[in-house]
Amino acid sequence: MKMNLQLALSGLAIISVAVFSGCHNGLSEENKKDSTVFAEFAAKKDSAAVVENIDTLYFNELKNKPALPPDDNKIHVWHAKHLMNWPTQSYKAYIFNQMPFRLLSPVSVIAGKKYPLIISLHGYGEKGDFYDNETQLVTGGLDHLNAVKQGRYDGYVLYPQSIGAWYDDYYTKLISLINVLSEKYPIDIFRVNIHGLSSGGRGVVEILRKYPSYFSAAVAMSAVGGWEQYDRFVTVPLWITQGENDRNPSKNWIDMVVSDIKAQGGDVKYSIFKYSGHNIWDKTYAEEDFFPFQSRSYKSNPLVYFSKNKLHSNTDSVKLGLSPGFDEYMWRKDGVILKGQKAPDLIVNEAGTYDARVKRNEIWSKWSPSPAIISGP
Repeated sequence: MKMNLQLALSGLAIISVAVFSGCHNGLSEENKKDSTVFAEFAAKKDSAAVVENIDTLYFNELKNKPALPPDDNKIHVWHAKHLMNWPTQSYKAYIFNQMPFRLLSPVSVIAGKKYPLIISLHGYGEKGDFYDNETQLVTGGLDHLNAVKQGRYDGYVLYPQSIGAWYDDYYTKLISLINVLSEKYPIDIFRVNIHGLSSGGRGVVEILRKYPSYFSAAVAMSAVGGWEQYDRFVTVPLWITQGENDRNPSKNWIDMVVSDIKAQGGDVKYSIFKYSGHNIWDKTYAEEDFFPFQSRSYKSNPLVYFSKNKLHSNTDSVKLGLSPGFDEYMWRKDGVILKGQKAPDLIVNEAGTYDARVKRNEIWSKWSPSPAIISGP
């Protein structure tokens, strides 16, 4: 078997290292050495280098564990344990700021086209050390792979792995990784979606609260905490899924969470799985709208607070909103820019079609693909 590892250097040249193996289940001693040398070589390249892990190598096949790359805000080729009973090689193995992750790419990448990104935060049971980088694929990894291969989702999928629970340091790393990935790959920074289960569901809520401008949609499954300061992420399309018989979190608690979000004007989607306990993520992945819900999201789509899209009198008003945290905002009414309206929220008292765009790191989004259409009395 022949496997090619390629390193594209600033788009100017491609260096290929061929690794040969005499059998399917293992690497020769020489090839093990070559793999480690290549990883070290890739780690030394400048920050403009695009590292492509063409074939995922498994730690099980290496004689010695490679040294951890430095915490240097660069993506490094990494490896993974061979644990799954299905082929995981399509998820390429990397490490970033000492956070292992797997990345799945679209079936084909068209030049000039931008693609959405889905990030999956695993539960506490799928944590692992630096030399695991595979257990996180237990929950949903195959579902996402099949969705990409079958054309039900056309985009990138990111599966990071934590050593323990998700917390602030990981959220900072994820935001940095999103920025770096969007420079190396054709990822649309205004179509980044995130979902998570159990403690990963809590991670979803917490990272939404800290960085609401980064995520165009989110799905929280059996989220065991983090439910506070809803005003920070009320403009993010949110889908909460809950088992009827789950005790942590309990249905009663999540019922109150959903009510509180709606009381602040949020448009939250809520699915309760009858007769189910904590493990409802497989049922969530199987929902017909799971991938479409994320694919149709876009960061400049405004929230119509309280789903109020009709003015009932000449003195009535409607509130529209975008996530806080962008560098700039622009609003339009019926295609005409509203001068002076540069805030995340907009109060309107006239019927019309309202759309917006947002700016981050000198990049403007598209005008809202799904504008707010407000009718009059």
